[in-house]
Amino acid sequence: MTRATIPAKAYTDPGPVRAIPDADTLNLPLAGRFACVADGAWVDADETVALPTRPDALPLHAPLAGAVHLADDVLVLTPTGAESSPPAPARPADTIEFLALLRDMGVAGLGGAGFPTHLKLRPGLDMLIVNAVECEPGVSADQAVLESRIDELIAALDRLVDLIGPAETVIAVDGHNARAKDLLASRAGAFRLADAPAAHPAGSERQLVAALTGNPLAPGERPAARRIALINLSTLAAIADAFDGRPMSHRVVTVHGDACSDPGNFRIAFGTPIAHIANVLGGDDVTAIRTGGSLTGSLAAPGAVVGPGTLAVELLRHTPAREAVPCIRCGVCAPVCPEQLNPQRLLESLPSPNGDTTDSRNPGLDACLLCGACTAVCPSAIPLNDLFRAGRAALRAERAANAAADRARERFERHAARDRARAARRAERLRSRRQKADAKALIAAAKGRRT
Repeated sequence: MTRATIPAKAYTDPGPVRAIPDADTLNLPLAGRFACVADGAWVDADETVALPTRPDALPLHAPLAGAVHLADDVLVLTPTGAESSPPAPARPADTIEFLALLRDMGVAGLGGAGFPTHLKLRPGLDMLIVNAVECEPGVSADQAVLESRIDELIAALDRLVDLIGPAETVIAVDGHNARAKDLLASRAGAFRLADAPAAHPAGSERQLVAALTGNPLAPGERPAARRIALINLSTLAAIADAFDGRPMSHRVVTVHGDACSDPGNFRIAFGTPIAHIANVLGGDDVTAIRTGGSLTGSLAAPGAVVGPGTLAVELLRHTPAREAVPCIRCGVCAPVCPEQLNPQRLLESLPSPNGDTTDSRNPGLDACLLCGACTAVCPSAIPLNDLFRAGRAALRAERAANAAADRARERFERHAARDRARAARRAERLRSRRQKADAKALIAAAKGRRT
């Protein structure tokens, strides 16, 4: 059965990539890292200021020159406006040096997940997919990067292909985006162009793999299991920067919305408070801020900052909320789900307000793409995407707590087993001593009787 779809968006002219004034302070989260500079130290732009404590974390670099201060799990940088010396280009000779370069430069996915790129790319790939699809309405950051850096991107892709040697390289574009297709078709490179599915979420990795290979991923299956790697177009731009010796410390962000005085695409430093963007480009009319796109995004939390996953910032005059009413079980949401899930049943499986989970083993929350298609068509105005995001976070927290409890129980059982073994050995030693003492006493008694 052919599923209902939300049409892919039309081309949006991104305009030039511009800059905004730097914030007075940049707040750089240290999640999974430890500061490697002293509190109060002065650092140069691009200097490494934090190192990873986990295999899936990356080094953190100062986006701007300035003074750094440690505040709990955040490194606060106060820019000074000082100029830094130009970086030295990197020339990795082989795959190992290239992947080490990406790791050291902190290159992560800029499509939303922020996964370390050096863990995705590896020799022997059957397919490398560059995802140049933007399915969020109003978001054009990738398109702006493409139009402003097309030659750099193709050169970086050619070097990337030479270093890791995928069997096939594909750049996926929205079939409606004639501008992107024309730009890429006019450049020679070691890639082929392919149209993405003509429906939201056109840029989802699962939809792209299914469209480009003709073989959908199984539930829970990762592209890596098929020797397929996907990188976002802006991530390719970060790889180009790494070749030039520049670590990943900025990204292009689409700023728009009915309260935005000057919408467009801006290169913004990581750690920039979202509130600073609102002050510069919104003013007094801003009453709500949404990050990540109108379909898949969410309202920005107080203190939120720009990071690798900040695709867009939408400045709004009014909080985007209709009054939700209970689910009427109309079934409109199910046909638009790209993963063929039933959002109504997912809603019923969410943790209840008292913390109980109806079915914590329901795999649907893990399979959900959080694409927002169900939310867009719900006549009851139920914020399904937000509820599923929160439900999945709660479910994963529950699993993590259960796993921690299991590990604690295993540690206790190991300790208890060691204590039992130690007690058994002690008892055996005591028994052996008693036996020896008894034997000596018997021998002494026997000698006494003979005398």
